[in-house]
Amino acid sequence: MMDRLAHHGLALEQDDVLRPALDDETRSVGRPWIARALVKSGHVATINDAFDRWLSRGRPAFVPRVGPSPAAVASCVHEAGGIASIAHPGLLERDEWLDDFAKSGFDALEAFHSKHDAKTTARYVAAASRLGMAVSGGSDYHADESHDREELGAVGLPQEHYDRLAARRPTNRATASGSNTSS
Repeated sequence: MMDRLAHHGLALEQDDVLRPALDDETRSVGRPWIARALVKSGHVATINDAFDRWLSRGRPAFVPRVGPSPAAVASCVHEAGGIASIAHPGLLERDEWLDDFAKSGFDALEAFHSKHDAKTTARYVAAASRLGMAVSGGSDYHADESHDREELGAVGLPQEHYDRLAARRPTNRATASGSNTSS
């Protein structure tokens, strides 16, 4: 991404982007870090501007993520005893992916989200039903300045959806020792 930005005349200091990860190895570098460096260098006014003009899908500096398949991700989540849920589909704007994620073993679709209005929530509740998935929800709290600082717990999940989601929990959960126990 930095090479692409430099090609467009927006050179960034690598240290401005990487310093937080060098100082704290538990942090991983991502697009928000590049957005902050763009703001710091005066190339854009805001983090949202950085994404809108340069870093989002279809923009000049966007580089797609490379990683495991949806089926591999769902399998890993299940092996760890979790429920695989598609996060904030209204922000992803990739509804064409939903069928494939459902077929790949994802259990739920996040319909209740801090950035989903009532119409969007209803659309994804209906999509989850059509796909045979449960509904999940949350505030999308990340505890960092690159997000809108949503209040932890600000978005809840109605009881009926919580009960269906909880029913998706794997019955055999991995333990720290590696053995399986029934929950």
